[in-house]
Amino acid sequence: MVHWNPDIYRRGRLESCGWVDLATMAAQSLRVHALRSILTMLGIVIGVAAVIVTIGVAAGAQAEIRRQIEALGTNFLSLNSGPPRGVGVAPVLLYREDAEAIRAGCLAVADVVPVQEMRLNVSRGGTLLENNFVMGTTANDPRVRRTRLVTGRFFDDDEEHAAARVAILGASVARYLFEDADPVGAEIRIYGQHFSVIGVLAEKGETPGLGPGVGIDDRVFVPLRTVEKRLLGLRTLRAIFLQAASPEQIADAASQTQRLMDRRHPNNPFELRSQQELLATSSGISGILTVMLAGIAAVSLLVGGIGVMNIMLVSVTERTREIGVRKAVGAASSAIRRQFLLEALVLSLAGGVVGIALGVSVCLAGSALLAWRLPVVPGAVLLAFGFSAAVGVGFGIYPAWRAAMLAPSAVLRAE
Repeated sequence: MVHWNPDIYRRGRLESCGWVDLATMAAQSLRVHALRSILTMLGIVIGVAAVIVTIGVAAGAQAEIRRQIEALGTNFLSLNSGPPRGVGVAPVLLYREDAEAIRAGCLAVADVVPVQEMRLNVSRGGTLLENNFVMGTTANDPRVRRTRLVTGRFFDDDEEHAAARVAILGASVARYLFEDADPVGAEIRIYGQHFSVIGVLAEKGETPGLGPGVGIDDRVFVPLRTVEKRLLGLRTLRAIFLQAASPEQIADAASQTQRLMDRRHPNNPFELRSQQELLATSSGISGILTVMLAGIAAVSLLVGGIGVMNIMLVSVTERTREIGVRKAVGAASSAIRRQFLLEALVLSLAGGVVGIALGVSVCLAGSALLAWRLPVVPGAVLLAFGFSAAVGVGFGIYPAWRAAMLAPSAVLRAE
């Protein structure tokens, strides 16, 4: 049983206890049952930590997606050939003439990169990359897609027009074929033909949602005319990459390109995607995901609150004699109600503080171990702590009311 101080009531039997006295008795009660108090707080600790971590994961994922999208620049667009309009129908294809028409007829478009992409065997010695992505492109590709080389160079216009057998490797391809050796100057085989490696691109990671050929790490780049004349003999394109004159003109570039393509190929389902559309879409999806994850994590807080209420009801039953004696010597029902409510609140707030420490630690550890950051979102910390306090008050009301309603004579008879 808790050792309470009867002098508190002798100072004013009919008056309510002060908050300091009540806090002292609440802390004393929780300290007497330390192990039970810790186990009761565990649900609150896990719930608060879960809210902080899940919101941090969602925020980190959103930031990483935004970083990958913005890596191409905020004025980048991708025009992709449309899907087939029915079973057994060939897809709608783009042509080099379409790229030249966009360059000449769309004033808001600053630059154009026609590309073709296919899967071909790429090998060096006994190492084979089966069905690896090989992309035919033009010399202005690095400028439009904001890529850089870690070694060597990109091919120039003369090499592109001459259909030269030169290749630039993505970071993953270079690592797989050459490990730590410098690939520049070495030869590889593409589709059975010898190509000289003249450069290696810096690792950039995948860019989601913009269509084929946007990622660079797992691809081999060759001149577009080399694809047309030496590899496949194709005159079609898989996509056309566009660079708007400025981020402010990206909407004009998209509308001008769409109108031009509608005139050249009426009713064809070309896909025109911009960075801004992807950013808006990813932000909306991430917001929904954050709310869902936070809601799931909040369920554990509710479970913790139920645990607080159950333990407080047990505490009321165990302390019926104390409650009866205190009422007999003049303790007001409101004072008893406040004390039990304060005990529930202290349990929840203490669990909230420990949960915040745990959640922040997990986010910091995750940021150190993962490839992208798990930020500690201040709003998530405040939300979790405020929710833990609300849980303490909400689930402590009934036990506190039950303790306050006990009649002294009935309590003493029960004892």
